[in-house]
Amino acid sequence: MNDSFGIDFKKAQKEVEQKRNSRPEKGDSLFKPDKDSWNNARLNFLWDHWGCYVDGYKRAGDILVEHINTTRSDQDDLVYPIVFLYRHHFELSLKAIIRDGNRLLCESATFPTGHKLVNLWKECRKIFKKLREKEDFEEFKNLDAIEEYIEEFSKVDSSSEAFRYPEDKKGAAYLAGLTHINVRHLSEIVGKIAAFFGYVNTTISIWLGK
Repeated sequence: MNDSFGIDFKKAQKEVEQKRNSRPEKGDSLFKPDKDSWNNARLNFLWDHWGCYVDGYKRAGDILVEHINTTRSDQDDLVYPIVFLYRHHFELSLKAIIRDGNRLLCESATFPTGHKLVNLWKECRKIFKKLREKEDFEEFKNLDAIEEYIEEFSKVDSSSEAFRYPEDKKGAAYLAGLTHINVRHLSEIVGKIAAFFGYVNTTISIWLGK
């Protein structure tokens, strides 16, 4: 039976009962392999796992967007993890470029601490400029467009908090004034930026002989 708001009370009651009957058990480890081997994710099997982190966050975001497109539902809840996953993909991509780019240039492989994309992008542009002195990359000639996306993302979420928490430490809403995000459109733009970052990271890795 549904009420005027379309709530299926029998289904909701069944879900509550299932959750009530599924209780944590003492000694049941969270992180362990099991007999269904296809669910056993491998860790620490590569000498450098940056690529797994970089690709994993974007793929997770893409899968959630695909779910929304397929079911035409859940967009109001899933928008937050989707944007966070894409943003973290950008952050890791930029840090990977800084780390490996500086290695290639025989400079410090450290990168700026914190989560501010604008600061990371500034460091990347310095590296791009130095790399262009080595080889004339066609992809490095249209950096202003990428920078516009980075700046827009930073205005909405400057420190990787806005899509993890509804409010800041003072109780102010992070996303006040923002009413809609088309996750399909966002995913398409993210795909273009990710392709650029992927090209740069792959090129640098080849030069480093990874």
